[in-house]
Amino acid sequence: MKRKWAVLLVVMAIAAGAGPARAEITQSDLVVLDVALIRPVGIVSVVVGTALFILSLPVSIPS
Repeated sequence: MKRKWAVLLVVMAIAAGAGPARAEITQSDLVVLDVALIRPVGIVSVVVGTALFILSLPVSIPS
């Protein structure tokens, strides 16, 4: 009986020390996100902003 309690205590101590498993975002994941999503959105926004600026020039130059 004493051996069962000792084994149970050891198993509980090992289980309590194990933290929850979770996926962490690594540096390579952030690089992929930057290249695949953030940079293309930034380039498109620069192109759209430039086009809107050029389209608004005829209205803003005379004033």
